Parts: sequence; C-alpha cells; structure tokens
Amino acid sequence: MSKNAQILLENLIEQEFRNNDNYSNISEYFEFFSASQILKNQGLSDDEVDNGIVGKRIGWRMRFDLFIFK
Repeated sequence: MSKNAQILLENLIEQEFRNNDNYSNISEYFEFFSASQILKNQGLSDDEVDNGIVGKRIGWRMRFDLFIFK
C-alpha cells in the first residue's frame, strides 16, 4: 500500500472514530471497522459485528464468525 493510501485510510478511520460514541479508544474502533469491512457483504448490522468481537471485558479480544452457505 502506498504511503498516500495509508495516510488516507488512517484519516478516514480517525474521522469515523470521532463520529462514533460507542468506542473509548481508536484501537477498539479499528477492530470494529476492519471486521465490518471484511463482513460487509454478509448483511450484518453494526451490533451483530460488534457482538462477534469477544473478550472485550477480560483484556483480550478476538473475532470468530462462521458462515455456512448452501
């Protein structure tokens, strides 16, 4: 990724973080943002994406989603 693209992406994430009251730090927001981008074609709500991030209150975080397509 070019340096310009990195700067644009960083600025986008910072702006989105400032416009969102649900996250206390940018690291938590980045985790939500990246998961929502990866899963955007699955039709999940923001709450569903956020609920898929486990371990928030015990000092570690991970994400696990299983989609089965017929």
